[in-house]
Amino acid sequence: MAYTHGNLERDWLFEKDVQTQLNKSETISDVSLTFAKHPLTGDVVIKNKTDSIAQGIKHLLKTRRYEVPFNAQFYCDIGRHLFEMVNDITAVAIQKTITDAIKDNGSGIVELQNVFCIPRPDQNGYSVQIIVKPVKEPITITITEFLEVE
Repeated sequence: MAYTHGNLERDWLFEKDVQTQLNKSETISDVSLTFAKHPLTGDVVIKNKTDSIAQGIKHLLKTRRYEVPFNAQFYCDIGRHLFEMVNDITAVAIQKTITDAIKDNGSGIVELQNVFCIPRPDQNGYSVQIIVKPVKEPITITITEFLEVE
């Protein structure tokens, strides 16, 4: 059976599509939100996989409902808990809110391992530790954040 131009082009497009899908699944990167310049290229610094996931989760924590245009489901409204008394009950509510937000918005990128929320009444805030695992990766990422009223 001889290959025709149509068969070769179809095979080439199929292989290109497969490579594109592989590259999409392997690389996660993001722009550094400090907008710092790379010392050699002068471009904006690009964060690698673990740093971009940590940056994304930190910004998810600070996102309020309807803050992202055309995506009303992308939020983690923990700000409403920060005006409550700093105690264990509010810490559990914050932990549940963070867990729900990461499961709803990061399902294809990360698997949530655990969330720890410790009240710090003397500092008027909460220490939060989030442990996530990128999908199909053997590593875990630990994100530590202190939540307080801004």
